[in-house]
Amino acid sequence: MKISIVIINFLISFSLFSQQRKDQIKTNIQLELDSNCFRKQKFYSAEEKGVILNNECKTGPSFLFSDNCKADTLSISKLKDYKISSIEEIKKMEKKWRKERFKEVQKKNKDTGTYNLPIHTFDKNYIFETYLIEIISDQQFIVYPVKWRGQGIKM
Repeated sequence: MKISIVIINFLISFSLFSQQRKDQIKTNIQLELDSNCFRKQKFYSAEEKGVILNNECKTGPSFLFSDNCKADTLSISKLKDYKISSIEEIKKMEKKWRKERFKEVQKKNKDTGTYNLPIHTFDKNYIFETYLIEIISDQQFIVYPVKWRGQGIKM
């Protein structure tokens, strides 16, 4: 009996995770490095097991490129295939995503009598599949699959 409950919980969790991945918005952000910046913008963190990428010098978001991920180095001619989003555009996409999902969460709660996670608990890593693009020369750029840092929300 206990084993079947564990298996059912696993299948439900797997199903929810699959929906989460399908629901994500793919977004590309250009890495803005400034040689005169007062803080390190690109460095390895043994604690987080990956490279920390602080976008822009003063106010940009921070990302983690995990040791488990692989970056791609591509020809600059392929850059046109990547739509670069600004942080302002991402904020708008996030706001729209939350507005659309809020209705779904409320409907599910009303219909089932159960409580889902409040919509504000979904962080940017739940909403976005994010890639950071670093132009390294006139002929090449790197695409890093990254996670947003400092979300302050544990799933």
